[in-house]
Amino acid sequence: MVMSAEKSGRDVVLEIGDRVRAGVSVTHGEKVVMGDAEILPVAATAYGFGGGGDNNGNGGGGGGSWSLPFGAWITRDGKTVFEPNSVVITVASIPLLCVIGRSVVRIIKAVRAR
Repeated sequence: MVMSAEKSGRDVVLEIGDRVRAGVSVTHGEKVVMGDAEILPVAATAYGFGGGGDNNGNGGGGGGSWSLPFGAWITRDGKTVFEPNSVVITVASIPLLCVIGRSVVRIIKAVRAR
């Protein structure tokens, strides 16, 4: 996306907003039919954008996003179940487990210090 120097920061933000795809279509992919199963992929998605400028018309901006494929809803024989992507869930839980572990250590140290 090329932005001209003549656009205001507000114009840039509005243009980025027009181009970003959001909503349930981002977290749930296209349904795929394989044999007797219908598969609907599910992901967690996040976006971040920023920009700025000065009174001389200089400015810029940028953004980014990430997505984690958590699993899929699978329908077979009229029954729908969620099948998680265990690798992604395991990797995504590591930071949480580290924070919990550090918290437990600090609590134990605080209790022993009494």
